[in-house]
Amino acid sequence: MGTTILSFEDRVVIETLHHEKHSLQYIADYLGFSKTTIFNEVHRLAGEYHAVKAQTDHEVKLSHRGRKTILTTNLKRLIEEKIKIQKWSIEQVAHVVRIAYKTIYNWIDQGLLDINVTDLPNHGIRRKRAKETRGTFSHGRSIEDRPAEISDRNTSGHFEADTVLSGKRKGQAVATFVERKSRLTIVKRLNGRDSTVDINTATTDVYRVRQKIGMVFQHPNPFARSIRENLLLAPKQYGMKDKQEMDAIVERVLKDVALWDEVKDDLDKSALALSGGQQQRLCIARTLAVDPDILLLDEPASALNPLSTAKLEETLARLKEGRTIIIVTHNLEQASRISDYCAFFHMGHMLEYNETATMFAKPHLQATEDYLTGSFG
Repeated sequence: MGTTILSFEDRVVIETLHHEKHSLQYIADYLGFSKTTIFNEVHRLAGEYHAVKAQTDHEVKLSHRGRKTILTTNLKRLIEEKIKIQKWSIEQVAHVVRIAYKTIYNWIDQGLLDINVTDLPNHGIRRKRAKETRGTFSHGRSIEDRPAEISDRNTSGHFEADTVLSGKRKGQAVATFVERKSRLTIVKRLNGRDSTVDINTATTDVYRVRQKIGMVFQHPNPFARSIRENLLLAPKQYGMKDKQEMDAIVERVLKDVALWDEVKDDLDKSALALSGGQQQRLCIARTLAVDPDILLLDEPASALNPLSTAKLEETLARLKEGRTIIIVTHNLEQASRISDYCAFFHMGHMLEYNETATMFAKPHLQATEDYLTGSFG
């Protein structure tokens, strides 16, 4: 059988889940390894398990492997020919040349052979990992399991947004937000209107479901219309016709983002005439016009100057009452200023999640502390 390779990212996940007192079977299922592999890894070191120390121990031991057999030029050429051209498995090659198959795997790991995992035939499939099962939404049917005609997701910046019917409660709809790089799934139950809609039926009004989710992008993207038309486009789409009601919405959302006093006399002028900071706040106001339960922001201040950023943060502080706001930012100072809870993502995993004050003052993991102190990233 082939050997199992754990990456440093895998070891960080093991440290995180082990620290949170999850069982070995839970960790094994999460990473797609056997329980025995996780047991051996957790007990690699004496005492408490640390990803950095475990990785160092692995690299030291790896450098000492395969030394009983010398990789000569002729042997190297023979192994590469058998695997890459004749499509032999590593086990077959090892049997013919009379060396341990693990030795060949170790030479590949050390870069001594011009062979990648992708070069291995199906005989070496045990060497590969089933990564595609990560990030699958566990409530009801996952996106990947649904019929093709209803499996599309809205993709926006760092997020993919969708709704599914929960398997935990009959008829209960939930919204899912998937961070595109880490594949972390954030779940929010949809209460109130349409909370029992089955989105897998042909009669589902997907526009009504999307009404609960607002999205603001990295760069301001107002429509080439007047300020008023930008704000009323969605309400009109949902059937609103009363002029007084629409005027009230315009005033309400502009006041919510502290833009009313700046533009109340210019509502019929082009939104493109506003400054960058004003345009971004207008885009937030546009999402608020349909009163969404969830507001997604993809680095909303990345293209703004410090003054506009400060006004944007003041706006978000007011808006968080009564709704969920999820913001992606690489600005540590901003994350510490405006968030109540913070999640740290690295190399495809959410390594740590906690109250912002706690995470910034005393993070649980060394990797989180290294990032917060600028050691990497």
